[in-house]
Amino acid sequence: MMNIMNKCLACETDTNKKHWCSICEIIIPEITDYSLETIPNKKNSESLRKILDYPDPIIRDVWKSFNNIDTSEKSWFINDNNLRFKKRLFDWNENNNVISTIFSDEDGEVFTNNTTDIDILRKLQRGGVLPDGSHISWASNIFFLDGEIVNLPYRDLMEILSNNNGKKEYDWKQMIFLLSLATSNEPVDTPGGHFFHRRSNKKSNKKFQCKHPVNILDLKNNSRIYAAIREMISRELHEEPNYWINSWNRVLNEKNRIYPRRFTVPISLIIDKGKLMLRVRRDDKWRKIRVPRDLEIWSVLINWCLMLPGNRKRDHLESLQNYLFCDSDMEIISDTEKNGINFLRGILDNSNGMARIDDKKRILVEGKYGVNYTILPGKGAHGSRFKVLTDVVTDSDRMQDEIFRRLNRRFPDFGGGLSSQRNRQKELCIVEEPHLRKLVIGDAIGSIVMALLNDDESRKKIDTLDKHLSQFVNKDSNNNDREIIDLERRAEIDRILQRIEHEEYMIQRLQERIHGDFNERRLAVLRNQLEVLQESLRRLQRDFDGMH
Repeated sequence: MMNIMNKCLACETDTNKKHWCSICEIIIPEITDYSLETIPNKKNSESLRKILDYPDPIIRDVWKSFNNIDTSEKSWFINDNNLRFKKRLFDWNENNNVISTIFSDEDGEVFTNNTTDIDILRKLQRGGVLPDGSHISWASNIFFLDGEIVNLPYRDLMEILSNNNGKKEYDWKQMIFLLSLATSNEPVDTPGGHFFHRRSNKKSNKKFQCKHPVNILDLKNNSRIYAAIREMISRELHEEPNYWINSWNRVLNEKNRIYPRRFTVPISLIIDKGKLMLRVRRDDKWRKIRVPRDLEIWSVLINWCLMLPGNRKRDHLESLQNYLFCDSDMEIISDTEKNGINFLRGILDNSNGMARIDDKKRILVEGKYGVNYTILPGKGAHGSRFKVLTDVVTDSDRMQDEIFRRLNRRFPDFGGGLSSQRNRQKELCIVEEPHLRKLVIGDAIGSIVMALLNDDESRKKIDTLDKHLSQFVNKDSNNNDREIIDLERRAEIDRILQRIEHEEYMIQRLQERIHGDFNERRLAVLRNQLEVLQESLRRLQRDFDGMH
């Protein structure tokens, strides 16, 4: 059967995989700060370009092209029925019932810098009423919408409200709740926090990724909130496949609603200093750009953001972020990065199998001494862009682990012992030199692969590598040849291990006998024998340590 070859989305070399070659699978996440599944296929962006009528990558032109999106996708929050909003039983701002009482220019400074002015604080806590009758207030650096905590782009909202002439009635409450949900940006694998108002410290390996909003909705604790959101949305929209709630209903069904599938997505919508921003790629940099104060655009973006991964609308959002605001000819990585990847590929291809990428997406290298190394892209020693691990473990390490395992037989897996992991790896402190830091990551890793392939020469320049190899090889009298630690020494180590195993077995038997014997005199004899065996065991360990 003939293999179908595809072009790698990044380096564009032929590969028998669907999207990425084996090198790009491990290198691209380090270059882009994105996992592979969150990088959209550039070909998919063409469908969005077509919808938007192929706008130029100028910010205002891209936003203007949203006029080409079907009206039905921009009217989720418009109340076509002109329902009369319920008036509250009381209104603290009845004499000044305008939203500007909380969204004034001077209040913007209060939100960011705080104030001790009692009158201003009281005014903000009383809040204001939106056109649909819902109430917004502010206290202790938190916005509240009808008593629920929300993230709020207050500067944008003030501008929108001042320009809204009442031609359309919007469901402000639903829109703000969903916008708060879409901008929560909950860090991956970080528990806790309020559903609407999370403060994040993102991990470096997931720096620009977050949980999909469907996964931050703790249904057990926030069922009331989710029920309220569902009630806000019309029955027609629940059945509309192009609206987010339809896909959520399938995921959050009764069978699996407590543990829905986990989704990780790129960070997209952000509220920054009271402004709604979108994170996009501008040439070779990622920037935050301000979203226009246009509720039709907001409507589209919120819906796209809440759609589940794999949905065509969700793909539109990620294509918008990655490709619409930069040159259409721009690739996922630069030509310099491609050259670095090809440099690494050439080294692997010409190593006669001594360097390769395995099924676990690791670069494996075998040096001149038969010592195996593993190279992993990622944060390494002293800020290096890679880690170097070794499969070889010293006899001293193995000995200590055997002792630990045998003396803790009730907990054989505690600590992840070497004896239960014969291929246990230890990180070598190989620091990326200044001249390598100036190179793209493909060139840097390629250089390290070459150094480890020729570890007999590289050890002369890399102290940590020399120190590591010296544990396994010795120089002969002519200072030329090197040999593995002599067999007699290894045999002695094996004899000590056997003696330790016997001593440990005897200790275990004595402990069992002590536990079941109630004769005081006999117990004293057994305890004395136990102490002798334990001292013998400690002496064996000291003898072994003296061999090193």
